[in-house]
Amino acid sequence: MPAQWTAEILGEMHLHRITAKQLSEKLGYNPKYVSAVMNGRKTPKKAEAKFRAALAELIDEKKGVNTVDEHHNIPLSVFTKGQPFEKVLEEYMRIWNDAKKCVTAPGKDNDEIFADTMKAAAYRLYLLGVEDGMKEENE
Repeated sequence: MPAQWTAEILGEMHLHRITAKQLSEKLGYNPKYVSAVMNGRKTPKKAEAKFRAALAELIDEKKGVNTVDEHHNIPLSVFTKGQPFEKVLEEYMRIWNDAKKCVTAPGKDNDEIFADTMKAAAYRLYLLGVEDGMKEENE
């Protein structure tokens, strides 16, 4: 017999017009496997959390909201500008490391280095945004 959470997921899918195929794609699982889980024929560990998270992402995408996390409703597109998130994060870490090298000086404690690194990295990100806004539409 299927678990209660699968009925809740199906209800949410129906309300938001999300198909089993869309859920399967978001999860990265074969649709037959997703069907087996939803119908109680398979009961993998942590399935409920994975399925709920995937469904929440699909609902956010339907609403046009792609958020960083559940606590901050900042659209992810603000940061990624169409780039894969991993690439953006990699670039940010490069900026962070460059900033840290610039601000590290003898006699500074770790708190000062951290604060100055944050300021330098934030300013560089700001400049990237300004630069991005100055690009032609067709670039």
